Amino acid sequence: MNSKTRIALIAVGAILLLTVFVLNRADSDTWILSFDPADKTPYGSYVLAQMLQAEVDSTGFVTIEGSLQDSLNLDEIPQNSNYVFVGKAFFADSAEIDHLIKFVEEGGQAYIISNRVPRQLLELFLDPYEDYEPYTEYEVDGEITIIPYEYEYIERHQSDMIQAEIFSDTTYSRDALLAQSTFKYVVNSKFRTHSWAYFDAILPTDLAEDVRSGYFQGDYMNFFEGHLGKGSFTFHSNPEIFANYYLLEKDNQKYQQQVFEKLGNGNIYWDVVNHQFQSLGSDMPAGTTQGALVFILSQPALKYAWYLLLLGAMLYLLLGARRAQNALRVINPNENTSIEYSTAIAELYLQKNDHRRIGLLEIQLFKSFLRERYGLSIHRDDEQNQKILDQLALKSNIDSEHVKRLFTAFKNCRVEFKVSDENLAQLHHDLNHFYTNCK
Repeated sequence: MNSKTRIALIAVGAILLLTVFVLNRADSDTWILSFDPADKTPYGSYVLAQMLQAEVDSTGFVTIEGSLQDSLNLDEIPQNSNYVFVGKAFFADSAEIDHLIKFVEEGGQAYIISNRVPRQLLELFLDPYEDYEPYTEYEVDGEITIIPYEYEYIERHQSDMIQAEIFSDTTYSRDALLAQSTFKYVVNSKFRTHSWAYFDAILPTDLAEDVRSGYFQGDYMNFFEGHLGKGSFTFHSNPEIFANYYLLEKDNQKYQQQVFEKLGNGNIYWDVVNHQFQSLGSDMPAGTTQGALVFILSQPALKYAWYLLLLGAMLYLLLGARRAQNALRVINPNENTSIEYSTAIAELYLQKNDHRRIGLLEIQLFKSFLRERYGLSIHRDDEQNQKILDQLALKSNIDSEHVKRLFTAFKNCRVEFKVSDENLAQLHHDLNHFYTNCK
């Protein structure tokens, strides 16, 4: 038996084994973020929908399949009703948003759990940071060009895990803590890095006094309430954590119950329409159009047939299409690009001139260092606890006054909307002293 025949038999055997594996897993879970209230896969919303249905009678849970104006007829729906949207993006048009605002003003409760929320809604409750400039300018050939841009209320944080907390106010104190839970992003039963959305803005002082708010990793706001008229809006930027996979855990159920604590005693209207963008002039309802590949991947049999086709093509490229003579390998000399990389990163930070965000990142990295090196998890309200600071000084062999000055600098970095060059440089110098001299 020559080598080509042996390779062909191995390839056929591999395809047969994969076919058996696929057939045995035809009913396996998929890990697509669907947020469909009827979807029982890990990232569907079947469990959440069932929990909410348990709060009303059999006719009180209504699925919205048309426009908000028709589904939320203010003259017909019961008092204290609730609107719920759970999805990756909330694609409501301006007319629907105006109608939703009127629904809330007349006593309704609106829950929008999405990592993309229309600016028209967020501007009602959030203020940009004070260092926000609504335009940028640059000079070309002696002429200054001004480019306006809108404030981005939602930013992203990359991590495979978040620790989310809900407080009864905005003081972040342990006494105000209502719920706490840890969420690890999982795909195919493996932890993966995920882009977690958060609201990169501040609650106005007059609004922040009597509203609940929530954060993850201690600094990133992902939940808040906004009262409007007789009702209120509730916003959450992480719909992933309300999926079936997470709500099977009791701690996560307690977190979800806190988010929906102010659920009205009227009907619950679950919106399944505004998950997809509707182009102007289109008479097709949401969800009726989709690409061919999306349809193929949504059907188990077609999906695995597609994977088999791709595998066959790959095997052909690897085995059948290889050249008879081995190609000469080109060995390029190793290049040290560390300096160029550092220079590029430094220029990006300097161009953006966002010293406060750099400082917050250094604080987060420092706290991670303390957890790994000394097993110390220092929360924000522990930073001025002299007993904990003395414990850190003892373990690290760093002067206690230096440790106290370091955490005082952390506090100043958080409360100052614009950190100066000198303060950022001093913070970096103090941190570098700690890293260099700690044991």
